[in-house]
Amino acid sequence: MLDVERIRQDFPVLNRKKLIYMDNGATTQKPRAVIDRITEYYTSENSNIHRSCYLLSILASEKYDEARRTVAGLIGAADPAEIIFTKGATESFNLLSYVMAEGMLNGRDNVVVTELEHHSNYLTWQHACRLSEAEFRVARADGAGRLDLEDFRQKVDGHTKLVAITMASNVTGQAPPLEEIIQIAKSAGAMVLLDATQAVQHRKMDVKALDCDFLAFSGHKAYGPMGTGVLYGKARLLEQLPPFMYGGDMVETVGDTENTYKAAPYKWEAGTVNVADILGLEAAVKYLLASGLDDIKEYENSLGAYLLERVKHLDGYRVLGEVKNSTILSFVPEFCSPYDIGVMLAANNIAIRTGKHCAYPYLRRLGADSTCRLSMAFYNTIGEIDLVVDTLASIRRLADKQRIYHDTAAR
Repeated sequence: MLDVERIRQDFPVLNRKKLIYMDNGATTQKPRAVIDRITEYYTSENSNIHRSCYLLSILASEKYDEARRTVAGLIGAADPAEIIFTKGATESFNLLSYVMAEGMLNGRDNVVVTELEHHSNYLTWQHACRLSEAEFRVARADGAGRLDLEDFRQKVDGHTKLVAITMASNVTGQAPPLEEIIQIAKSAGAMVLLDATQAVQHRKMDVKALDCDFLAFSGHKAYGPMGTGVLYGKARLLEQLPPFMYGGDMVETVGDTENTYKAAPYKWEAGTVNVADILGLEAAVKYLLASGLDDIKEYENSLGAYLLERVKHLDGYRVLGEVKNSTILSFVPEFCSPYDIGVMLAANNIAIRTGKHCAYPYLRRLGADSTCRLSMAFYNTIGEIDLVVDTLASIRRLADKQRIYHDTAAR
């Protein structure tokens, strides 16, 4: 069972008086262990890696390689070489889409995404299809935000090269039926890419059991530093694909016309890598594992169920999707703009996200132009939910009073 009060003490920013942070879908706060690990590296370990024979460089190289093994363990990868470090999920999707457009997609193929996707897993494949002349297909969601499974089945066929799909929507938290989706894709001979950005910090996962071919996530949404991310790929597929960036430490030999590249993951990590923040990401992963992902899931499920039950009964607010047990809940105020709600909550030291959440197609399907999003982490509490909901109710009452005043004045 989680000791939430102890966990909150591990996050320095949460010690600020009265701050209620519910924008975890945008980025999570960082535990002291992550901050200290980055400081330790720059204080006593700073060196470039995989290049030199002096002790500082050797030790830094070993620690970087150990970080790769730790991240592989988080998602159940069979081999640390299947883990590529990137700047975030956006770079992971761009990396994979560009190299597939260059060497794997052609005009006979199609790529299937869904309306639930974040733009980073949508625009990238749209552009890759444009470059390769492959067909870009979008499986619809229904009005409640769920994937239309029948439409998905119709979109996938024998020419589908890749299915790219989120594990949880960043707008509603809606989780598609992954086992069925992967089975449909595999039956058609397609590869599967999973966006785990809103999932990896909330529950255990095993890429071998899922049988996905690729998986990506951002470190900064999983308690790690900004500028860190992961792309997992099955080893046999990574070896087939060309590099994305070219430069130092990713080649074996260089000739006038032909080059020999290193094996994965090194051929995908050209140049000087972000060692300090990758070690910070490892510290975040260790923190998650020590806290217990099963306990995190159970606690966050209870938060999500309570939040939904409270918000859906608020007068003047429309909840999108109504996903039970989700750490993410988006709603639309019926009496003012989402931005107005965000400003009024901010005045009460409550941090949320307002806007389109980089998910235009999904919002259109949900019938919303812009929303307010509450997104929780395992350091949030029932008491915080009550304060947020009570503040939303107060805002509505204030709006009603102002409307009555203006109506009376007009008469």
